[in-house]
Amino acid sequence: MTKPSLPIEWIHGRIAVSFLVKDAQNAKEVWEASEGTAFVTLSATNYVDLEQMQEDIATVREVAPAVSLALGGGANPANWDRVFGAGKMGANHLNQPFPTSGYTKGVYSQLWVNAAVEPTGQPGVVKAPWLSGHDFTLSVDSVVSTLKATGVDAVKLHPIKGEIVMEELNVLAKAAGSAGILGFEPAGGVKLENVVHIVQTILSANVELVIPHIFSDAIDKESGKTRPDYVAQVVRTLREQVRV
Repeated sequence: MTKPSLPIEWIHGRIAVSFLVKDAQNAKEVWEASEGTAFVTLSATNYVDLEQMQEDIATVREVAPAVSLALGGGANPANWDRVFGAGKMGANHLNQPFPTSGYTKGVYSQLWVNAAVEPTGQPGVVKAPWLSGHDFTLSVDSVVSTLKATGVDAVKLHPIKGEIVMEELNVLAKAAGSAGILGFEPAGGVKLENVVHIVQTILSANVELVIPHIFSDAIDKESGKTRPDYVAQVVRTLREQVRV
């Protein structure tokens, strides 16, 4: 497996982090606090005006080169096209629902594209949310086989609810590792207290690269900004406690 050419410093050569940012100043703070290990993430939910999204991406890229676009709204698949458009605007990490991930990767072969699926409560089976409630379930083997065939970089499991669905996460991670999927992105309830256990579980499944998404727990409730001190603590903890 070849690591993508991204402007990111991988912790232990295998771990990056994703944090939401409110604006360019917050992006600069997060980037510096992470020592270049973080994707600074904007949410597609915040943009009706795509010109504003393009302007914000350009502004953020000036201070933090690794920019991600999240679907937002609990990984709402209806926002896939806004995130898709961000691929032309300078974002280099695109969150996509499973159904559009292969298409998006085909268009943007040079960018990092993930495919979001949800746990079902049954290890070995995931849900692929889609528009107008037309969700469907798939075996993890079907998911990783499809992603491998279409070149998608990572599978994203959301929401993992902290450590509640660790068995499901482990089964999916092992399937991804066995299939040669490059990355795995856990999201939803990931925070300082559980990130090491989650990341270590995924690395132990022979997945090469892990990008935990740490959103709500890192955000200051008054300012709406991700706290750089929290970011620095997460990075330091991952450096000191994860074994690769």
